[in-house]
Amino acid sequence: MKKIIFIFALLLCFIILKLSMFRKTSMAEVPELLSSSRSKEFCSCYFLLGNSEKYCLEQVLKGYPLFDYKVKENSVTFNNPFYSSTSKVSDDKRYGCYFIE
Repeated sequence: MKKIIFIFALLLCFIILKLSMFRKTSMAEVPELLSSSRSKEFCSCYFLLGNSEKYCLEQVLKGYPLFDYKVKENSVTFNNPFYSSTSKVSDDKRYGCYFIE
């Protein structure tokens, strides 16, 4: 029985190692991606769709912690300990929001 558990644990470790080696996004990029997607989603929700700040913030969080955000006249900045991202609404609203940083 111990031998079966050992083989199962070894196989599980091997599978986890293989999956981590062939991941398309490195773990170091995850905070940047979260911050960037949050800022663009919030910008679209708040500036283009005209929803309230509270509603857009609830939609953007999606279960992830929020560290800091700032809404200015036509841009929004999301900060976390690792990365900061700013999105700005285009002058022509047909083109939506774009990243500044």
